[in-house]
Amino acid sequence: MWNRKHNTQQSIGTSRAVQSRKFTKFSVVRQTVALSVMQLREKIKLNSNEMKKFSKVFLSFFLVVNLWNTELLAQQDNNDLKNLNLNGKVLSITTYTQINSPDNWIIDNKYVFNNEGNIISVGFYDIEGAITSYSERFYDGKGFEIERKSSYRGDLTTHTYFAYDSAGNFVKNTSYDNKGNQSYKYIYFYDKNGNLTEECDYENSETLKEKSVYKYDQNNNKIQIDYYKENILVKIDFLKYTYSSDKNIISKEINYEKGKVIFDYEGKKLIKETSSTTKSLKISIYNQNGDLVKVSGNYNTQPSYGDNINLNYKYEYDSQNNWVKQYMSDYSGNYKIYAKRELTYYQ
Repeated sequence: MWNRKHNTQQSIGTSRAVQSRKFTKFSVVRQTVALSVMQLREKIKLNSNEMKKFSKVFLSFFLVVNLWNTELLAQQDNNDLKNLNLNGKVLSITTYTQINSPDNWIIDNKYVFNNEGNIISVGFYDIEGAITSYSERFYDGKGFEIERKSSYRGDLTTHTYFAYDSAGNFVKNTSYDNKGNQSYKYIYFYDKNGNLTEECDYENSETLKEKSVYKYDQNNNKIQIDYYKENILVKIDFLKYTYSSDKNIISKEINYEKGKVIFDYEGKKLIKETSSTTKSLKISIYNQNGDLVKVSGNYNTQPSYGDNINLNYKYEYDSQNNWVKQYMSDYSGNYKIYAKRELTYYQ
């Protein structure tokens, strides 16, 4: 189930509306990762040694995004600009990447936001500058996303509808293909505190395929997840939390059948992940603007990519304190420009 992992609360007292928005936010990240892979396949041709280096870098990037999916979305605001760490009244943001030479900049993606700071369209581009994947999002008067249309190279691929109850809880997500056939359907149930208690996956039929049941402590933090295949219990995960004096979570431990993963936080930033299952470690360091400046650790589950990761980033900023140039260090420790962005703002 695609959003099984991202609904964990990071702080006590999160509003129902904010919790509900996390479901639709997750699909933004999931699509971004999938589409980025497709774009990279179209844009680059590498020899075996280059591919090995690229795979190592991309693995780290993917793991960073995956951690964001599962953990940081739990802290998100009801606003895409804040969630993307953008300042000011951003109207659009266009990202460019280099291909093969320092002077060969090509457009990679473009995001457009409404006046409330939420995404209304996203486009990804091929090496020729033509749009490959594009999606439009539509909102109701309360700022909830209620509809999304996604296309690939001009052809509609999916049409998704989101439904909410009177309390603002996200209760249903239904998607259809370009012929109007149902692709999947998810239904969600909540307790009186607005906590998600049950998540049901019906895929493309009315028959239950998978189900997750969530249990919470007195602080409304998730402590147990029961996974069902149809109506048969197949796995149970247990969660444990450590709190700071101001009642924010500083550590979360998830116990699986074969081991455990520990997430450590500094404020609202996920700074460390340790897995006894895969014997892996990842440490993230951010600058004062909240942008990632260092990723280090080891990933022993993928020895072909290399065990150790050590990536460093630097940025240049505009007058609104949003980065416009991103530099990444190479394997010799030299920084090279990696990406640049053009931002426009509402007047």
